[in-house]
Amino acid sequence: MKALKLDHKSQQQGGFTLVEIMIAMSIGVAVMGMAIVFFVDTFKISLGVTNNLDIENSIRKVTNELSSDARNANSFVIYKTYSDEGHDIDGSFRAPSGSYLSSNYRMQAGESGSLCVFVYNGEDPTPLDLNPAPIERLVGYYLDDSSDGQGEEFKKFDIDIDVSLQGESVEDLIPAEDAADDHAVLVQSARGLVGDDLFYNLLGRSIIVNSEIIYDLPNKTSGGTYNFTVSPRG
Repeated sequence: MKALKLDHKSQQQGGFTLVEIMIAMSIGVAVMGMAIVFFVDTFKISLGVTNNLDIENSIRKVTNELSSDARNANSFVIYKTYSDEGHDIDGSFRAPSGSYLSSNYRMQAGESGSLCVFVYNGEDPTPLDLNPAPIERLVGYYLDDSSDGQGEEFKKFDIDIDVSLQGESVEDLIPAEDAADDHAVLVQSARGLVGDDLFYNLLGRSIIVNSEIIYDLPNKTSGGTYNFTVSPRG
């Protein structure tokens, strides 16, 4: 009687052992983890580049607008703040306190503030008297200290003065504090770097503008600073 011979090759089946499967899964998880880290880092870098471009564009926009308005203005006035609080003396230029006059709230040479108003005068019909030339237009730049967050909104107003009011003082013509909501926002978040102020009165003839634009990134803050000097035509 012949012995039955088994064909071992026919009994072998293809597949992976448990150890092989676990090793493959571990490698797959590691590769996925590295891929996720790579894409997160790439996203952060891309976001950082985008914010840096936004900062540069904002700085360029503010610099161009402010420089143009300054060059075309006849004069400027700087105040500590746009609001009715936070001045160096009691009251404000809109509501002087005690014996103070509205003009006492103007920042003099060597002083700084966060509201700068450019004054545009019309032709003076009586140039030989002491009365100032009529004010036809006011353009103001300021940090809105009523806004929340790490920085403050950098805003601008631009108003034409009615003929009947052109003989009034600058302080009487600056928009009311509650009008800030209607003013254009140039930068969402900024802060002054002249102390905490934005504008510095240089010898009563020029203005040094020094500010930081702030952008929030995941887990950190990015920003850009700008520092330049402008002078009205006089």
